[in-house]
Amino acid sequence: MLEFTCNICGATNRGFDRLVIHRELLPCANCGSCPRFRGIVHAVQQAFLGTNTILRQADTNKRVTGLGFSDSNVYATEFSRIFSYTNTFFHQEPILDITNTASVARYQPVDFVICSDVLEHVPPPAITAFENLRRLVKQGGTLFFSVPYLEGYETIEHYPHLYQWRVVKKLDGRFIVENLRRGDPNRPGREPFVETFERPEFHGGPGEVLEMRIYGEGDLLARLDYAGFHSVTPLEPVIEAIGYVWESGSERPEWHGRKGKGWILVCR
Repeated sequence: MLEFTCNICGATNRGFDRLVIHRELLPCANCGSCPRFRGIVHAVQQAFLGTNTILRQADTNKRVTGLGFSDSNVYATEFSRIFSYTNTFFHQEPILDITNTASVARYQPVDFVICSDVLEHVPPPAITAFENLRRLVKQGGTLFFSVPYLEGYETIEHYPHLYQWRVVKKLDGRFIVENLRRGDPNRPGREPFVETFERPEFHGGPGEVLEMRIYGEGDLLARLDYAGFHSVTPLEPVIEAIGYVWESGSERPEWHGRKGKGWILVCR
């Protein structure tokens, strides 16, 4: 059994079975935070608060500027109180589309950016999003980053040729993805056609956030380096005191036995 003190709200939690711990489970009984949230907060605390104080008890420091992408209110509310921090969104104000350089240009570079479990959802090619993250982080600043990723190098790209696409709900309740595939100029007679993908994976519930890919660790680190983040420190999930802990394992058949990681990455 695991016992921990939440580094966000300070609540003591106990009685969790280690066999069912996952980065999105193991909730704090008081604030509902999961291990991923507590890991993000721990990394920010270490970089900018210089203490292991509970987040809700931290003093303000408005000289530090920050930006988030659809961050959970579990910690975003406290970051807004402590720092000069803005939580942005894709579908509501304040809007920030990380794949759109003009949208990114509306924001000034900040001391830290939190991008947690976002870039597995952006359409290909995803490298534009990595480059735009670098534009948002000041020189000497920090990106706190996470996506689900697998051991090994290769990224599993679910929809590598997206052009004009939509998610369709069938009469039986299933979802499919339909994509208009462009013609191939190197293959005479290869006209545009519609390709269909069965059993798409969504995060947050069917029909909400489509998973575009599962990164391979090597490819992910290479993309971060290419974008300009030359120092990447993984925060291994073994901090039992705050409940930032889970076991790596292979969860889905298409992973072919590769272990899932999804650790918090501190990037500079």
